[in-house]
Amino acid sequence: ENKMIKKGLENQRKNLQQLELKNEKTLKEISKIKRLERARGITLIALIITIIVLLILAGVTLNIMMDQNGIVNKTKEAATKWNIAAEEENNAISHLGKFLNDEYVAKIDDKYYESLQLAIEDVPMSNEETKIELLNNTWEELEILENQNVNLELNGYEVGWTIVNNGLVKINNGELTGDGGEWTVFENNGMVEMYNVKYTSCIMNNSNALIIEDSEISGRSDYKTISSSNSCVIKNSTINGGIRNYGTMKIGDTEIRMKSAVNEILHNREGATLELYGNTILSFDYYQERANLLRNDGYLEIRDNTNFDGSNCKVAITNDGTLKAIGGIITAMNYAIVNDGSAEITEDVICQPRNSGTITIIQNLE
Repeated sequence: ENKMIKKGLENQRKNLQQLELKNEKTLKEISKIKRLERARGITLIALIITIIVLLILAGVTLNIMMDQNGIVNKTKEAATKWNIAAEEENNAISHLGKFLNDEYVAKIDDKYYESLQLAIEDVPMSNEETKIELLNNTWEELEILENQNVNLELNGYEVGWTIVNNGLVKINNGELTGDGGEWTVFENNGMVEMYNVKYTSCIMNNSNALIIEDSEISGRSDYKTISSSNSCVIKNSTINGGIRNYGTMKIGDTEIRMKSAVNEILHNREGATLELYGNTILSFDYYQERANLLRNDGYLEIRDNTNFDGSNCKVAITNDGTLKAIGGIITAMNYAIVNDGSAEITEDVICQPRNSGTITIIQNLE
């Protein structure tokens, strides 16, 4: 009976030990589970924190990249500046090449042009004078617009073809050449001043003023080298060809000559006014059977030492208008003056060999 009691107690003890082991394992499992749960919680928080940090970094990065002063705009600006610099460098190289090869025709200040018309097109429409300097001979059709004011310095070079002026243009120190035709090549509908210019062609003055000084004009047509319907002043120049005046014209200290003519060198039309003064000379190079030096149908005034050299023509002046001579020498082979209009001359005007028609002699004017 004692053995059985001992055995029962032993079995109970073993059962208790097994229960304790099971409880220990259970506690360990529970502890492990808790540790895992805690680890998961920490990982989730860390993940959330990491995501937040990444979002903040992304925002900062985007701001740095996309801001007005950001990397993207800075990169674009750098690329633009590089392209501009490259273009400027290429233009500089091209400019140097053209400059060395004499490809430029004109310039305004420091800007160079490959044609004169391109330079003219850059002149403002403000009546403000703009100086254009010629750098080479050029042949092109030129047009100056209304309200453009061009000071063209030829620098001894030549401009050829045709010119139409509707503005203001001053031409200095060089040569103008027409297109080879016989009629109008320089058409002035504005105001033109020529100084020290050699011009080989014809001029049609339709508008405000034409001033020619210290120049030589040689028309392709002896009949009409200069045709003026408005105001024209010619001084200290040489005209090789005919002149037709339909407006108001003053000619002083100028030699006007022609090789030959159908009718006359200078024709002052009805309603026009012509004044010859200084040491102006009119003459033919060769003998003319029927042509006169001058035909006047308007108002003609002759002063100072104006010389009608009619040694190669029969009549110097044919007057059907109003003639007033208060100085000068008028000579021809047959008649100095043939008058069918109104003519007054002072006593000291030399007319040789004789005159035809009624001419009134007036006292010398001081």
